[in-house]
Amino acid sequence: MQSPTKTVFTGVIRPAYGAKTVLKEKFVEIYESFFKGNDPSIGQPNFWSELFLLKVNATYLTKCLSEISQDKLLAIKNNIGKLFLKSIEAMKEENTQRKINAMETLCVLLQGIFSKRFNNFSFEVINLLTGLNNADTVFPQLVDTIKYLMRHGEIIEVQHEALRLAIVIVCGNTNINQNSINEYFIKNDIFDPLIQLIISPKTSHMAYEAIMLLDILANYNKHESRNPYLTKLIDIKGEAVFEKIMEVLSSTCIKCQGQYIEIQEDDEANKYLISTVVSYVGSILPWYGSGTKQHSNVSDPELAFVRLPSANVAILLSFYDMVNNNKRFVDYITKSIARFSIPSRPQFNDNPATTTEDNKKSAEIGRDCPYFCDFLSLSSYLLQHNRTNRTASYANLILLTLVILVEDASFNEIICEDERQFVVRLCRQRPPLLQNAKFPRPLVGVILDVVIGFINHNLRRKLQTDLYSMALGVIHRTMSYLKRNRVRLQII
Repeated sequence: MQSPTKTVFTGVIRPAYGAKTVLKEKFVEIYESFFKGNDPSIGQPNFWSELFLLKVNATYLTKCLSEISQDKLLAIKNNIGKLFLKSIEAMKEENTQRKINAMETLCVLLQGIFSKRFNNFSFEVINLLTGLNNADTVFPQLVDTIKYLMRHGEIIEVQHEALRLAIVIVCGNTNINQNSINEYFIKNDIFDPLIQLIISPKTSHMAYEAIMLLDILANYNKHESRNPYLTKLIDIKGEAVFEKIMEVLSSTCIKCQGQYIEIQEDDEANKYLISTVVSYVGSILPWYGSGTKQHSNVSDPELAFVRLPSANVAILLSFYDMVNNNKRFVDYITKSIARFSIPSRPQFNDNPATTTEDNKKSAEIGRDCPYFCDFLSLSSYLLQHNRTNRTASYANLILLTLVILVEDASFNEIICEDERQFVVRLCRQRPPLLQNAKFPRPLVGVILDVVIGFINHNLRRKLQTDLYSMALGVIHRTMSYLKRNRVRLQII
């Protein structure tokens, strides 16, 4: 009797007699074998080089990891460990595509493993990936490789995949302090590569992710031991970093605010236009107007509001941490507002002799002053739609940030000056409605309206006393400054 022959991966599964041939993607066939406990690399010296040249089927790999049980995962520990180690080795190769595919494989693999419920997260995950004895050898190599590729990646995609992989690892546990893998990012910090990604024009599309990763690492066990990220965050002096943070904050706030407005338009001019159009169309097509809500773009606004804001609003944590820890950042916000004054708004002249230089200087004035206004605008919407524990967390961040800012004498002075006035759109989606202040005014009035809007729209049986305490604190500090310096507010 002949012994069974060794299976060779051909990409074809032999069908039963009379059945049609079923083709399988080579990537699928290989990983199917992996998750069955087999090792297709045995006797194949070029196996790993060829594997990381295959396009990663992330959908299939995610499905495999979601369907496999924890016990089965532990049973194929050797395969998982080998895949993890070989992926790290592929990240160091010269071939760009192998690097990218290896990092994408690691991202999917780690996300699938991190989603499992382990009794002891760090212990079991490290044991599964490297074994406890090899952890201090393998993980430093991984962090060092990520650090190198973020800084010296030959193409943007390599840098982005390295950043994405770092985020997956650091955020592996919902409680970052319980993820001891993060210790390796503390021992060999990636602060400088992250700052480079934030300020470089070539990687501007990665700035949001880099800022969030930097802030998450700065919060890791910050009360238990010295955190190099927090220390360096406090010492940041470069205005290029501050400007990029404010730019990312502004664009995120505009996007998140737009999601509220899509649900319910609260601008009177737009409401009138929409109402007029609907009435006109209804007069031509009588059936069109029946049952149509003129001031809402969705069937159930309240349910839609509960789902907001989107996850991107987490940038508020980074903004709060910068305001709370870096006095120079507060000075930068103050200075950016101070650059803007009514007589000095950009005035472009047509004189060919002076056009270029003068217009450049004019464009610089108030260049970043709208950034903080966008934060106040989103704050108004979020604070008025504070209905869940999740939104309460963001409301807490907003109010804490405002408390810190109004405690700064220079900031208070600038926001109260008549020479610096802004039109800021505030939420008017819930009664009692704020006055529709569509004229320029000092930012102190905007801040007071934002906080008063929170007070008016969050009265309930179970009062959020901690948030109300901060809101009243903002009002108290602001009014104290106004009284002490005899500043009179405009009456709307």
